[in-house]
Amino acid sequence: MEKNQEQEITKQEKKWYEKQIGIVEVKDFVVLAFAILVALSSLLSTLVVKESGEILYLFTPNFFSNVKGAGFVTAFYFIPLIAGILFIFARFNKIYRTIAFILIVISEAFIFSFAAIVNELNESSHNLGAGPIVAGVLLSLSLLVIIRENFIENQFSVREIVEIGVLVALALVFDQVGPVIRIRAGAGSINLAMLPLFIIAFRFNFIKSWIAIGVVFGLISNQMDGYGIQTYPFDYFLGYGLSVALAAFFQKLAFPKRGASAKFHHYAFFALAISVGVIGRLLSSTISGVVLYETDFIGSLVYNGSNILPTGLITLVLLLFLYPAILVINRRFPASNE
Repeated sequence: MEKNQEQEITKQEKKWYEKQIGIVEVKDFVVLAFAILVALSSLLSTLVVKESGEILYLFTPNFFSNVKGAGFVTAFYFIPLIAGILFIFARFNKIYRTIAFILIVISEAFIFSFAAIVNELNESSHNLGAGPIVAGVLLSLSLLVIIRENFIENQFSVREIVEIGVLVALALVFDQVGPVIRIRAGAGSINLAMLPLFIIAFRFNFIKSWIAIGVVFGLISNQMDGYGIQTYPFDYFLGYGLSVALAAFFQKLAFPKRGASAKFHHYAFFALAISVGVIGRLLSSTISGVVLYETDFIGSLVYNGSNILPTGLITLVLLLFLYPAILVINRRFPASNE
């Protein structure tokens, strides 16, 4: 009898493996194929340097280049290979697709900023060559593939759309109307916009949070602020969408299981999630200042920190007070994070 049970288990395992192998489709390898092409594009001219009227092409990969920053940014041509492999295994665990998405977004941001970063570090005048442009297009296509899969698996219910709509609207009111403390012209403000955005991240999974924060809130806020669409990638897409949405990964650590009471470590992870989001937004805005306004890194860090850090601290304190309410809402009205 035991032998028959072992044979039955073996048959079930065989069927399971056959099923897993059977669901592998060509589309699972699309992101990896794009990633390979991105790596190959590093062989194209990466930077165009003009010196005394002469054009000099710098070829990569060259991790040991005497041009400061060139080796660091070159690494982002190869990081998408990891994303491509993770995307293949996403059928086993959805988190792999999310990680692949994050890696590609970060890689694309740095590759497109190649010239600006090198210019800042070397006090030189570089323009993007064919390599970063080709790589950026390929990475954008990869993002479309991943986003398509995520949209298919992350459908919003009517209740979720209404809830996100209310929270995004509240964030826009806090951002544009008040309470707002203006630092100085062009230096942003201290406001409560991040408060409802973090609530979204603590209610929904990363993809839904990113769509709500980075796409819906980010695009609307970008247009209302009037700084131009060129500020969207770092200040809004990464600064809000990616950084704040990262709090979604802390949900299981920040909130106790149903029936259990919150302990100190839950509050600690809750505060850590908010801190990660605030620091991420600060770094994104700092890089934006370096890339778009050619400000030195320290100057941009101080400039943006003057409003983001106080905003983050106020948001942290208020959310700690609201923690019990968020916990109750999550238990009574759990979001569908499938």
